[in-house]
Amino acid sequence: MEHTIMKRSIALFACGVAAASVSGLAAPHAVAEEGFVQIIHVQDNTCLHVNGASVTLEGSCGPKSAQRWDMPDKDGTIRLHDDHNVCLDSNAAGQVYARACNGGAYQSWWRSRTPLSSTWMLKDAATGRCLDGNKGAVYTSVCSKSNGYERWRFQN
Repeated sequence: MEHTIMKRSIALFACGVAAASVSGLAAPHAVAEEGFVQIIHVQDNTCLHVNGASVTLEGSCGPKSAQRWDMPDKDGTIRLHDDHNVCLDSNAAGQVYARACNGGAYQSWWRSRTPLSSTWMLKDAATGRCLDGNKGAVYTSVCSKSNGYERWRFQN
């Protein structure tokens, strides 16, 4: 009897460890441990950049405060690192801009790995559209795993 109880305890412990491991891998918002990241457009190696309310892709990635972002896990927002009151925002028409953080769904982004494990897709929670960019412009479009313009990487 004591042997059976021990087997059950070990089995339950193993299940708990496995569940915790799987849930950690599946977290859609987990990207960076701490600090800021640069969000780099994989297609042309440009950085997500803020200038006032405008969000663009800039070719010269560097230590500029307008290119440093924080990506908190709990609410899905992508915040400007040096001003946590500014969030990446979008609308149903596909426009992307920086706006004062308001906790709305248009400022919540789901992040998921692409088949190339070092790249990510960013999906707006309100519209279901993915962050996209081309020739300096940033916008959202219908998500497509085959669209290389919707792939991003994060660099500390």
